[in-house]
Order: sequence, then C-alpha cells, then structure tokens
Amino acid sequence: MGKMLTKAKALAVGSGYRGQTPDTCAEQCRSDLYHNVVNDEELNDYVVTVMKSGRFAERFNPVLLRKICGLVNQTLDCIGPCPSGDFKTDAEKQLAFGRYVCQESNLISEAACLYEVSKEKTPECDSKCSNKKKLRDAAVMTDDEFTSVSQLPILVERMCDYTECDTSCDYTVIRERCGAATARTYLNFNKKSIDTVVEQLRSYGFDIPMPSNCQNMGVTDN
Repeated sequence: MGKMLTKAKALAVGSGYRGQTPDTCAEQCRSDLYHNVVNDEELNDYVVTVMKSGRFAERFNPVLLRKICGLVNQTLDCIGPCPSGDFKTDAEKQLAFGRYVCQESNLISEAACLYEVSKEKTPECDSKCSNKKKLRDAAVMTDDEFTSVSQLPILVERMCDYTECDTSCDYTVIRERCGAATARTYLNFNKKSIDTVVEQLRSYGFDIPMPSNCQNMGVTDN
C-alpha cells in the first residue's frame, strides 16, 4: 500500500502537451509533480503526514490543502491535452481523488473548521477506536513491506473498520461545531478515501470487495 499510495506523489504538474508521444506527455506531467513535491519540504512533509499519520489532522490544514490543490489543478491542466494512452489513463485514475477533493467537493471552503476540530480529538473517540486503529496499523504496508495478495481484503477491511469508527465518532462533534453541511463533507471525504484505495487495488488486478460497513458511510442528504 505504501508504494502504491506513494505513486500519487508522482502525478503531474506543469508544462502541458508539447507535441510529445502519449507516454512522454503524461510522463512529463508525472515527473513535474514529483519534483515539485519532493523539492518543497513543506509539501513533502504534508503528503507524508497525510499518508502515514494516525489521526490525519494535517490533511485539513487549509493553507497546505490549497497549496497541494494548486498543484493538482495544474496537473489536470497538464494531462488534459495529452493524447490518449495508458499513461494518461493511469494518471487520470490516480488524480481522481485529487479532483474530488479540489474541484468536486466543498472541502477547501470547509477545511478551516475541520482542521480546528481535528486537532481537538476527544479521549472518548481515541479510546473507542484504539483497538481498530492498532489492527489497521498492523495491516498497513510500509514502503519496504508488502502484504501478500491473500491479505489485501483483510487490509481493506481493517482500514474500513477504523475509518468507520473514527468518522462516526467525529461526526457529532463536527456537526455541532461546523454545521451539518461540513459534517456531510467530512463523511463523504472519508468514504471517498476508502473507495479510492479499493479502486486503485482493482486497477492493479486485485478484486477487493468493499466491506459492508463502509458502503454507506458517506451521506449526501440531510
């Protein structure tokens, strides 16, 4: 999972289609973003924190979220004119979550309140979900560790168990502090996070079912 998710850092920004072949056009975009992220210490730390943090409060940091979304939007502009091909398809799939966060959801406008609430986690939520978090952390692959194919459904299930527990526990506080619309955005964001992991695994040929307790995590009504 670590290496798979790290590929998200290698998506594209910058120069747009300059008459290259389909592969070199999209690959140039990948290379541009990689260098933009790894050469920016603040952004690199942000990406690593979002990937590996237990509580993920920094994912809602409004300043850094806007900064990374600026790169995502440039990336979409870069890849858009590239000729069709496998590299472009792969990049667009990897950018789907970024497109959702930065263009399709209200997360940017609601990030400030979410950030403040996320930094004030209640002991009750930590206690309630601590065992699920330990199980999830034990199953998550690092950059140097790989889980066998047979273990992937367990990995997704444990990720889902913890995310569902943590999200449902936070929902009431977020609704009270930030309002119902922001609470819905938070639920949908977490559901989309799990959906993206499953979709990425499926794109690599792993037929991973979505655990039932995560299928209806996101809400779109009142």
